[in-house]
Amino acid sequence: MSQMFSGNPANLRLFQYNTKHLNNFIVGNSNQYAYKAVQLVANTHCPEYYNPLLIIGSPGSGKTHLLEGIYQKFCWKLKSAASKIYYTTGLNFSREYVAAIRSNGLDSFRQRYFTYKIVLMDDIQLLKSKKKTQHEFAYLFDMMNEKGGKFILASNSPVEPNIAWDYRLVSRIKNGLNIKINPPDYQTKMNILQTMQLKFRRKIDQSVLDLIAQKADTNLHDLMEIAEKILSGNITSRNGIEKTISDIMGQGSQH
Repeated sequence: MSQMFSGNPANLRLFQYNTKHLNNFIVGNSNQYAYKAVQLVANTHCPEYYNPLLIIGSPGSGKTHLLEGIYQKFCWKLKSAASKIYYTTGLNFSREYVAAIRSNGLDSFRQRYFTYKIVLMDDIQLLKSKKKTQHEFAYLFDMMNEKGGKFILASNSPVEPNIAWDYRLVSRIKNGLNIKINPPDYQTKMNILQTMQLKFRRKIDQSVLDLIAQKADTNLHDLMEIAEKILSGNITSRNGIEKTISDIMGQGSQH
């Protein structure tokens, strides 16, 4: 996601047409611990060691679904303080920080973050090797954590102590809760496909479901996109189904 969202009503409306809610997140063996952790963090009295919460998983594993779901839950739960919630990405944070340095606006940049009670950041792996940006993030975390601020992060890969990561940021993240979403098992993929059939009020033959689950082995985004294309387009021929799978999987390999 390239956009940034604060919790004010105007920006929240951008999420109203998004189907990614916590209550429609399909829970399975591969993601149940991440889901439970997100639900616990949604409780304002969650233990301190849940801060920050880092969800680790490959692209298409459901990390962004969880972040967007908890963003919406926080906004509706904390209506009076909705503007204190901020959703961004590692790339956007880096761009904001660089722009603040170039415009001599670092103090304003920091003060704005200090007003947030909850920060959700997707794709923090994009901060890798950007040491000054990492150092700034660690500083903001320390200042906000002292005032009870919460951070929920997502990354395609673990944040490990090596040359690409600032040791201060690694220390903060490791002192929180790091949870990995594993590749989805067969039953989780079947549950997602069954849910999509109910949504479109159409049925897909079991052999086709098996084929989709086999081809979209680890990427749930591809799995859902294939199923949506087949269901919405009422594609029934074997050739049409295989072409749809091939087209979407081919696009995914280019990303």
